[in-house]
Amino acid sequence: MLQIVTITGSPLSKTATFTLRVLTPAPFNVTCSVNPTIVLINQPVTWEGVASGGIIPYDNFSWTGAVIGADAVCTTVDLDSENPNHRVCSFTSPGTKISTVSANDDVSPPITDSCTTEVKVVSLPIWIEIPP
Repeated sequence: MLQIVTITGSPLSKTATFTLRVLTPAPFNVTCSVNPTIVLINQPVTWEGVASGGIIPYDNFSWTGAVIGADAVCTTVDLDSENPNHRVCSFTSPGTKISTVSANDDVSPPITDSCTTEVKVVSLPIWIEIPP
């Protein structure tokens, strides 16, 4: 966007006009993923949230849901100082595990966004062969 700005000074009564280019960042957004989406009990899964747009640095990455649950064993992996956004977890019980990651950008007031992903944790099937 181009904006014409006029400045008038005092006491000299001089006027200066210039063109000001205002850059607007892309909207702040958080996307997320989980890999793999189906795991066995105690098998590691990586949850990732990625912030983009808005004004960096991105702040206050926080996780809720399964990744902080009683059956979760997790570590946070900061692969990028602007996006401390990875959690590697394993789960000690089967079921659908749903987690949300939230973050905000560095404007005042901050803009917050979040996204949610899920993984299915399954038990190892037991096969019993019955001889004839």
